[in-house]
Amino acid sequence: MIYDTKYGEQQATVWVATLSYDSLSQAREIMLYGEVAMPISSQDVGVEEFDGRYYLPFETNSVRHNEYVRSRLLWSEEDPKGTYDKTVFSSDGPIRGVRGTSVALTLGGVESTVSVPQETAVTDTHELEEAMTEHWSTYSAAVDAGMLLDETTKQTYLSQDAAARALVTRARAGGADAPTNADIQAARTSLNTAFDALTPAPYDRTSLTTSLAGATTLLEANGKDGRRLTRASYDTLVAAVATGQKLLATPDAVTLKTPREGELVTHRDFDNAAAALDAAVAAATTEDYTPVDTTALDARYDAAIARVPAEGKGFTPATRAALMSEIATAATLRDQAAYATADQVSQEVTALEDVMDALVEEPLGEAFTLTVRYQHPMEGAPSDLIHEYFNDAAGNPVEEQVPVHRGQEMRYPLTDETLVKRFEGYTPRSFHLNSDDGTLGLVQVLTDSKGVRTVAFRADTTSPAGGGSLDIRYVAGQDTRVAPSPTPGPETPADPGTGTDQAAAPAADPAVGPSAGAAPQAAAQQGGRPGSGLARTGVSLTALGLAGVLTGGGVLLRRRR
Repeated sequence: MIYDTKYGEQQATVWVATLSYDSLSQAREIMLYGEVAMPISSQDVGVEEFDGRYYLPFETNSVRHNEYVRSRLLWSEEDPKGTYDKTVFSSDGPIRGVRGTSVALTLGGVESTVSVPQETAVTDTHELEEAMTEHWSTYSAAVDAGMLLDETTKQTYLSQDAAARALVTRARAGGADAPTNADIQAARTSLNTAFDALTPAPYDRTSLTTSLAGATTLLEANGKDGRRLTRASYDTLVAAVATGQKLLATPDAVTLKTPREGELVTHRDFDNAAAALDAAVAAATTEDYTPVDTTALDARYDAAIARVPAEGKGFTPATRAALMSEIATAATLRDQAAYATADQVSQEVTALEDVMDALVEEPLGEAFTLTVRYQHPMEGAPSDLIHEYFNDAAGNPVEEQVPVHRGQEMRYPLTDETLVKRFEGYTPRSFHLNSDDGTLGLVQVLTDSKGVRTVAFRADTTSPAGGGSLDIRYVAGQDTRVAPSPTPGPETPADPGTGTDQAAAPAADPAVGPSAGAAPQAAAQQGGRPGSGLARTGVSLTALGLAGVLTGGGVLLRRRR
């Protein structure tokens, strides 16, 4: 397109070409050429030399776009005339990021509006090529890593990719058969749609489940009848089982894009985990050993878990943190009792006694309301770390309002369905106090020697007026929590200690804590699940490394069997 712009008494002819267009930013890349009419030449307009190139004086000659951005004009190197006889000028290379329908051209201090073509001068394939490259890179990486895809969506994507590549080839060849920009954009839309529709096949969990069962059986027998796995065999099995358990808890993939947390679980990972379990079982060796007596450790461990402050009091943060840390240390030692020495057990008994003796109580602080809500992975989200709340029939989040005081020691049995509610098809996984991502370890799930599990945390908030929050996250699965047994009475003999849930004492007022005269176990409101399964000297999910957190935070429910 040609534009006439006054330069003094003469005219200049200007050409503008759009080289490319970015549909996301709606910005164009343009090139501008112009020619002043004789007898005007570079000698009349002026020449500024810089780095071996010859420019029009910037103060009175420039191109302005996007309101404030000015670019220099260059005496064209394509003009064969001498330095002071040139008549052809151009922009100093392509001008990028041009928005709108025009630019302002200043020649000799006179500014004129120059229209920018909305269509590119040649077929622009860069966006289509960028989409092809990006999608193919993601697709290839996932497939190479062992991701299996739904065959229909896979073939649709491959077909659209082949069509897009053929279109780019035609565009580069030019001629009458060259596609239009509209053809290119349509191909890009179709390719994006096909890529977004790519669906991973469901994970086949059969082999991994079978292999995991075999390894778990071997670990269950560890430490029985004076035989144990060698430490190397034990560590290998524990690591393999932890990997297998983590994979089995992984929902089916909904996309082949690597999630933000950086771990793309593929079908090959399941195969590799099953093979690693089988190899660990096949290579496992055992040895004779003399079991260490952990009776005293079990007693101190249970006493530490059951320890609660007096009515109207709470533990100071530092002494409470020391208690919880020592409980975790004792749990690890008990889980690996087959490899513990008598000295280690004795030292841990002493450490538990010392940390309990060192507990300091202080009066509770301000009253506030703790709001408990319940989350589950959002349907169709690219990651199970994206959650949404369980809602009631009216569409409001399901919640409980718990009156508490700052510093109050909160203990709830895991089977307390008032606090840890049941939702069909889901099981509780982690707890998040005041939006903690898990790194602060504000909530613990304490498991005593009989397998009874209690949720424990210290009530706190930065703003009593605003209250506090406890989010409980669930994952898909069967909720295996067992309701508490009836309180033993004349016709209901007490459980002799098999690890089943014990009857909880009447709940104390949550605003003041348990009654000062209550027995420690009753005050702690203990609850859990049957203790059959893994032997005490075997391995628990804690030892398997599954007592950590979901990626993204929270304390994972420990299950000691």
